[in-house]
Amino acid sequence: MDRYNLNVELAVKADRVAQFLECIRANAAGTLQEPKNLRYCWGESATEPGTFHFQESFVGKAGFEAHAAAPHFQAWEAFAGSDPFTAEPSVQFYVPTTSVAADHAPCVCVAAFLAALDFV
Repeated sequence: MDRYNLNVELAVKADRVAQFLECIRANAAGTLQEPKNLRYCWGESATEPGTFHFQESFVGKAGFEAHAAAPHFQAWEAFAGSDPFTAEPSVQFYVPTTSVAADHAPCVCVAAFLAALDFV
């Protein structure tokens, strides 16, 4: 399977964290419903409050492009354009060399199953 992945690091201003969380939760819910999304994992740094890390995986670059065109991503882009960060976002795109099976297939399967049942 052709996959297209990205890692993101965001440093959010303290007074914008609540708004960030509201926006990113909506983006995550929409992303997990996308048919070409394989993984959307995010959380706050254990050592740097206000710094958030993301790991995302899509079926091919076209899967990511469909994600970027989705309404929930456009809402995210509007928020990101409103000066909420203390530093430039760090985004790295890559094509993984490991197989899907080696990439925690049970997690991908469970996420897909829950999405199909509208649990996410």
